Amino acid sequence: MNTPAKANKRKWAHMLLAYVLSAVVGAFGLVNWIVLRELQLALVVHSSISRWSWQAIDNFSFLLFGMIWLSFVLFSQYYFAKATDTSRLWSRCLAIVGIQVLLLFTCQCIPMVLAIKQYDFTGAVLIVVEGLLGAGLLFLAGHLRSKNRKNRREIT
Repeated sequence: MNTPAKANKRKWAHMLLAYVLSAVVGAFGLVNWIVLRELQLALVVHSSISRWSWQAIDNFSFLLFGMIWLSFVLFSQYYFAKATDTSRLWSRCLAIVGIQVLLLFTCQCIPMVLAIKQYDFTGAVLIVVEGLLGAGLLFLAGHLRSKNRKNRREIT
């Protein structure tokens, strides 16, 4: 039997987990912020943009990426808090982390494709593992989401 005290305790645990997961996603977002900035700097250096504009572009992009990161952290916390049960929360977290890993993968692939940066064998393997991990996390999130939908249909 679910008593109000148990339900309230479960809700608090769910909200605490949502806050912890949003902090983890935010920390991983900082890594993406740094990698995006490095990619932007590499693209600017290898483009035909004047050297005198590099500092302004760097400062503006740093500010822009910071605002995007902050918005992303606030959105992820809201998105996690709106999950009604723990399995839905994990599905949402896996989807967001999968997207972040794929963003990291993309940021490391672009310089390689444009011949701006060369990777050794271990670096290339790490990039492939990042891509597979991101795709796997998105697949797992989709699987959990479809499983949750199936369970909700059976209940009603």
